[in-house]
Order: sequence, then C-alpha cells, then structure tokens
Amino acid sequence: MKVPEAQPFLRFIAPIIIKLNNVVQNLTITGLHHIPHDGPAIVIANHTVHADSLILGEAIIKSGRAPHFVAGSDFFAVPGVAFILRGVNAIKVTRGTSAAKDSLDGIRDILDAGGIVLLFPEGGLTHDPQLWPMRGKTGLARLMATHPDVPIIPCAHWGNERLLNPWNYAIDWKHMGRHTRTHVVFGPALNLSVSEDPDYAELTAVTGKIIDHLEHMLVPLRQANPLDFTVQQRERRWDCRLDGDPLNDDYELNRALRQARKNRRRRRWRKITAR
Repeated sequence: MKVPEAQPFLRFIAPIIIKLNNVVQNLTITGLHHIPHDGPAIVIANHTVHADSLILGEAIIKSGRAPHFVAGSDFFAVPGVAFILRGVNAIKVTRGTSAAKDSLDGIRDILDAGGIVLLFPEGGLTHDPQLWPMRGKTGLARLMATHPDVPIIPCAHWGNERLLNPWNYAIDWKHMGRHTRTHVVFGPALNLSVSEDPDYAELTAVTGKIIDHLEHMLVPLRQANPLDFTVQQRERRWDCRLDGDPLNDDYELNRALRQARKNRRRRRWRKITAR
C-alpha cells in the first residue's frame, strides 16, 4: 500500500480489507479530490452498519492518506477486532461516561501531527429504525473549537445496509456479492465555525447543522437505491431520549424489517407472475 504516512500494520491489513470489500459489494467512490493531500483533516460520515469503517477507510486510503480510527470501548473487548484496532492504534472511546471526552485529546494529538481522522458525529450507529442520521454528539464541534483551521470533509454512503444487521450482527448471505451497490460520496469541506469557548447551546446548534448536511448528501443516494427503506426524511431527527432506543425497545425496528420482507416477497411474486 503506497501511503507514506501509514503505519506498518495498516499497510499490511489494508490490501486484505480492500479485497474483502470487493468480494462482498460493488463499491463506487466519488469526490476523493475533496480530501486534502496532506496536513490535518477530519472526515465525517453517517453511520448505518458496522462495516462503515472498512469501506470509508478504503476510500480514504485510495485518496493517498492513511486514516486514523475511533472506536467504542466495547469493540476492544472483542477478540480479533481488538487485535485489529490496537494494530491500527485506534482511539478508544468510553461512551456514556465523562471519560468519553478524554478521547478528544487523542484526536487532537493526531491532528497536531498532521494526520487525518475518520469520525461519526452521531457517536455510533444510528438508532433510527429507517437508518437516517440520528441526533449527533457534540465531540466534533468541540474539536472544531480548538482546531478551527482543520478542514471537515463530509461523506455520505449508502447501499450495503442489508449485508449486516446493525442490531444483532446477523449476516444476510443472500445479499453478499457484487450485485450489492454501495456508493460513497465525499463533499467539499464544511463552511462552519465554532467560537473558542462555546457553550452547550452553540455546540448543539453546530452539531445539528453538521448532521443536516450529511442527511442532505444522503437523500439522493437513498432515492437512487431505496433498499426497502424510506426515501422521505423525517420531520424531526430521531432522538433516543424522546423516541426510544430500538436496541432495547425494538418495536419500530421489527415493524420496519417485517415490512421490508413483505416488500421483497411482493417484488418476487410480481416477477414470477409477469413471466
């Protein structure tokens, strides 16, 4: 892998990941020219399945940069996954605790060294049953306050959401293969700023604008490839504090999955009767 800034382990594992991605999906990447060729940068993206870091990492590598990753502490407890995360020196985030803010210091160190970091401003997988971006966390806005000159490169992706169930990790082997079309789109750097000493209201407002931008980029991708999910945006972004958490209270998720299965059966039946 010809990426000078990449660490040895990333150089070793990246070709394997790229080949794996090419086997399980048809990956299209556009807008790579928006990623700076050198210097610090933050790439932000929507988060729908656990494979997102793999495809986005591949995309960033194809731009000639070596991405740095951030992962929840629970993944560091999974054998195999933990080995890879430690190998690429991923930054550990202990979500839901005051220690989560400590990970920002690690990210700042990478930016100060001129590195590029992949972040999901939602703070993890979206809990929206229709996989629209949910309410974001303020970590990115806090980074923008201390590093105002670092470009924030937005990225939207869609297409492989049926390969790996985000709720129970089940693999849908029927959709494995090149017929699964995944599109990754990078956009120009965000034109947003945060004051040096922002209060929570400002951090929340900027975070909302960031998620709005990602959702706007995601809409045409979903319209071109619905995957049995809605193409109509919600009037209000999903907020687990108000709407419940499908991970623990999966009433709407199960309803959405049942409807998706019904839609697929209807399409198969139409194909059979149309012959």
